[in-house]
Amino acid sequence: MCFDTTSSKTGRHKGACVLLEEQYGREHLHLGCRHHVLELVAGAAFSEAMGTSSAPDVLLFKLFKSSWQVIDKTTYEDSSTDDYTAKAVAEFKDEMVQMLEMAVKVKQPRDDYRELLELTIIFLGAVLPQGIHFAAPGAMHQARWMAKVIYTFKVWMFRAQFNLTSREHKGLRELCIFFSCIYVEAWTTASIASKAPRNDLKLLKQCQMY
Repeated sequence: MCFDTTSSKTGRHKGACVLLEEQYGREHLHLGCRHHVLELVAGAAFSEAMGTSSAPDVLLFKLFKSSWQVIDKTTYEDSSTDDYTAKAVAEFKDEMVQMLEMAVKVKQPRDDYRELLELTIIFLGAVLPQGIHFAAPGAMHQARWMAKVIYTFKVWMFRAQFNLTSREHKGLRELCIFFSCIYVEAWTTASIASKAPRNDLKLLKQCQMY
């Protein structure tokens, strides 16, 4: 039984999954949307690195969006510009770039999916066939997990033109490393059902090692 992970589907008492099992008189194998499951991973990583907030927006990203017009988009800093980051991604860089370059050639269902792939490639120091282009920051609030990942890459790569506290710099750097070396691969391959068990195990092992 495949479903997205909203409460209307997964509610313990009145969720569609429970009602269907009652109707058929037996339990079903639950296959929740893998992208929705991975949203929880991204959200947990962000909260761990940047802290939690009850505000509807992420203030740091809101300020970055308002500063976008004065930022020089031709002057960005990828992972190679920071010794700590360059060392952290060195083991994964070539393999990830190769995988992402193949993935970006495939038509993506949404523009932000493609933007995530392209930003990761840029962060890892590679150049896209069509050149380097940064889209203007889009809508942002706490529930938009994909926007958090995209904003994380952009803010860190333009950190020299945007004031960050020491904690913000460190948190964003750790997130960029985690997203580029571990998370984006899991996200990109999430819809391949035949590889799901292996990919899930790989993600768990990588998270444990990280």
